Amino acid sequence: MESIASNPARNRRDNPTLSMGGVGRIPPQAVELEEAVLGALLIDRDALSKVVDILAAESFYVEAHQHIFDAVTHLFGESEPIDILTVAQRLRKEGKLDRIGGEAKLIGLSTRVSSSAHIEFHARIVVQKHIQRELIRISNEMIEEAYDETNDVLELLDKAEQNLFNVSQGNLKRIMRALMSLSSSREPDRRNLQARGALRRTLRLFRCGSRHFGLAKIRFDHHCRPPRYG
Repeated sequence: MESIASNPARNRRDNPTLSMGGVGRIPPQAVELEEAVLGALLIDRDALSKVVDILAAESFYVEAHQHIFDAVTHLFGESEPIDILTVAQRLRKEGKLDRIGGEAKLIGLSTRVSSSAHIEFHARIVVQKHIQRELIRISNEMIEEAYDETNDVLELLDKAEQNLFNVSQGNLKRIMRALMSLSSSREPDRRNLQARGALRRTLRLFRCGSRHFGLAKIRFDHHCRPPRYG
């Protein structure tokens, strides 16, 4: 079976979020950092708790990386160990192991980094690239619709505003889904407790109008106090 990891053209074709438009222009991406993030997740069982409030499968440009991240998060939510063998087993069960490049792909990822020390920094760049791709996709759609004389201009403005708002809201929805998933975990082990704490802190930042994740022009609630670090 053909590996999607080794066929970028097919990867872009199969993933509708990667339709950027523009001849000869490469979509914003950070494939090496995606590999570094996944490698850190495979070698450090506690690494996911550092980025669970940042990343989602769709944040990754490479479809194979999306499948791997999905497998990792499913194992995490079920309080199962996360390593090359368990991730490979999960992907095999879902019929995706060969598609991502087999166990050799996972082994290769695990050698990309020696620790998970920089995973948060790498993850934020991966997310930034995803947001850039989303903005380009939305812009391309709006350009096409703006050329259509039958469209109402005010409706287009409302749609553009809503689409841009959805990009920011996606972060909040992802946090809520992850928090609910962890809250229903069978065994609240140390990793899940760490992740829940991180998610709740991030959710508090959203509620208090933090701009950290791109939610601009939100009025600060006077009842919210700045988070304490350290």
